[in-house]
Amino acid sequence: MNSNFKHLLKLLDDDNEQAASLAMAELIQHDDPRLERILRSLQETSDAKLRRRIHQMQSALIKRRNRRTIADSLRKGEYSLLEGIIRLHLLWFDNDTRPEVLQQWQDFLQDSAVLQGCRIEKLFAFLGEKIHCVGFSKDDLNADTICLGTILEDGAAIDFMCCIIAKLLAEAWHTHMDVVQIGGEFAILCGGTLFYPGKQWESIPNFNPGARVWTTGELLTLVASTLFTCAVATDSFRYIYTIGNCLLDGAENILFLPYPYGNEK
Repeated sequence: MNSNFKHLLKLLDDDNEQAASLAMAELIQHDDPRLERILRSLQETSDAKLRRRIHQMQSALIKRRNRRTIADSLRKGEYSLLEGIIRLHLLWFDNDTRPEVLQQWQDFLQDSAVLQGCRIEKLFAFLGEKIHCVGFSKDDLNADTICLGTILEDGAAIDFMCCIIAKLLAEAWHTHMDVVQIGGEFAILCGGTLFYPGKQWESIPNFNPGARVWTTGELLTLVASTLFTCAVATDSFRYIYTIGNCLLDGAENILFLPYPYGNEK
């Protein structure tokens, strides 16, 4: 154990909160495999101040490990569309849990049970009542309109998330839909007809047979890249680094980040 690592561990019970906080942050940043074992040995200490700091570090390490696992699985294409958007929600709202967000989705599906056997227009009318489509603006992005849990809770989503939710809802009722983009707008393509969330799900015959269908991987990359933009806009280094890694093929070097977070100007 090197002297710097020992010194940082000793600072964990320092009376100076700032010194202790800096030591905690540096220990976590070091990513030393010995750290979790040492923290476990100290977690039941009688020193209440030290115990609190140990538990804070353990929580931070668990969240960091979960973020890395999610990022790795997204890069490898291991998630379905539903699982992927749930996991991306958890990258942003890391105090939420997968069962909580999944239950929100199940409740949404339960509400949609009235659609069984109905015409496709009923599905879009249901979506229009439940989720309002907000305009896309790079200057006014809000992660709440991109993350599944907050969308279902608040009833507002960006256009491509409206399309993703429509596709997933239709699949739950055994109807296939594709997400396409035409003229800068996202839409649902179903049975030769386009449905635009930004136009209250107005239906228009598809006169463009060459419209490109977005794959699951492309849609999840779009969600991740838009959340990355939100992170940069809010100057949140943790989200910038975590979500940025999801967009790359296993890059671990901080130099992938835009200035001033990684690369020099």
